[in-house]
Amino acid sequence: MLILHCSPIVATAQNASHFQLVSEESAPYYGTIKLTDYTTEAEETPFLVFPRPPQKGDPPMLGTFESNDSAVYFRPRFPFIQGRTYWIKPATIGRDSLIPLNIPQQIKLEAPQLVSIYPSGDSWPANQLKFYLHFDQPMEVGKAMEYIEIVDEDGEKVKAPFLDMGQELWDANQEQLTIWFDPGRIKTGLIPNRQYGPPLEEGKKYQLRIKRGFRSITGLEMERDRIKPFQTSSSDRVQPDPATWELAIPSADTQDPLVVRFPEPLDYALLKTSIWIEDRQGNKLAGTATIGGNEASYSWMPLSAWATGTYQLHIATDLEDLAGNNLERMFDAALSKDAASSKSVVTDIQFVLK
Repeated sequence: MLILHCSPIVATAQNASHFQLVSEESAPYYGTIKLTDYTTEAEETPFLVFPRPPQKGDPPMLGTFESNDSAVYFRPRFPFIQGRTYWIKPATIGRDSLIPLNIPQQIKLEAPQLVSIYPSGDSWPANQLKFYLHFDQPMEVGKAMEYIEIVDEDGEKVKAPFLDMGQELWDANQEQLTIWFDPGRIKTGLIPNRQYGPPLEEGKKYQLRIKRGFRSITGLEMERDRIKPFQTSSSDRVQPDPATWELAIPSADTQDPLVVRFPEPLDYALLKTSIWIEDRQGNKLAGTATIGGNEASYSWMPLSAWATGTYQLHIATDLEDLAGNNLERMFDAALSKDAASSKSVVTDIQFVLK
């Protein structure tokens, strides 16, 4: 049922040009349909609004009419849905005539922000391999290196620390960017390493700077610099070893998380994909994973309560530490037959719930 909150109104000829959506948020009739060229002499429902082309017997949308000068406004009881088309049935033209009204998808334009940087800790190994930048919206592709730099403790910009791959490593949403330090300068014995030295030196203080001006796909720019200070520790030349991890095992019949603590920070992005839980039959279980502070812990909570029994924490061999060492190999292994590790690789940790 339509509720009229206006003086009696008289219709003039109506066409599509007389109807418009009031889309300015500061306008007093924001979110209404405005019909122009109306006078207030005779009582009549000026038009009906439907959420789809109406069939016989379909009720119109609920709402109220309000008049102001020579215009009348329809305010729906429930706001119009963005991106949908509604159908107006005017009172003064053929009863079967319909006028479509498209409700635009509103995009609230805000300046992009860099919300997180990984590794999140303030101590990075001198042979740090890569880092991740997470933005709150899709970013422009192709100009990232114009806005990213490393500055040493003397205020000098580190020259050419990053790998130039010819393309940028964005995720599918263009919100996470992966930046690699130049492996040729990290690996000992390679020509770039001998000529220019490593990008980072042990025991030094640095700043990672992401400068304002970095644009999102909407064209808006970051409004301020984002600076992450960090200090380098000694180079990490030890592979991650799950045998050294500590597990806090929950009780059966609860949804308490399994918590895994590492003796060192691990790669943030790989932690999200390289660890999962299996039951005794090898079925991967559904649950929610959370990466802890400094990327030095991992917790996993099941969607339903744990059952009594034996489980496996499975680790993919490509899981890396911050220096790019994974379970199977060293990133900066010596170029010899002795470089490969001779010890067996732990990829499953069994635990029992009681």
